[in-house]
Amino acid sequence: MRRARSRNGPASGDRRCANCAADIDLRLDAAALTTIANENIIQPVSSTSTMNIALPEPMRAYVAERVAAGNYGNTSEYVRELIRRDQRDQERLRLRALVEEGLASGPATPMTKADWAEIDAIADGKAV
Repeated sequence: MRRARSRNGPASGDRRCANCAADIDLRLDAAALTTIANENIIQPVSSTSTMNIALPEPMRAYVAERVAAGNYGNTSEYVRELIRRDQRDQERLRLRALVEEGLASGPATPMTKADWAEIDAIADGKAV
């Protein structure tokens, strides 16, 4: 639903589209919210818990320097970023292993209708 802008900026609930000149209404009706919930379009935010770690003094000082330099808001942000980087690294390693496995499996063969049907069945949750 498109609505007119007021002199004070976008109308309530609207946001400016970064790539176009249109205003976008971000309000959702009950049906849209039900669809989002039923189809798991938006995953719930996980709660956080505390974890204590022991660091040698030079490492603790290094983390404190990184936070003090303004790169991170606090030590937790720094540790979370390290974990995210490690997760990305592990995903890359897994992808590389899968590519290597595929390359080692022999020469490529053309996809058949049966191959595509099997892929569709797997995607639909009906493993063959």
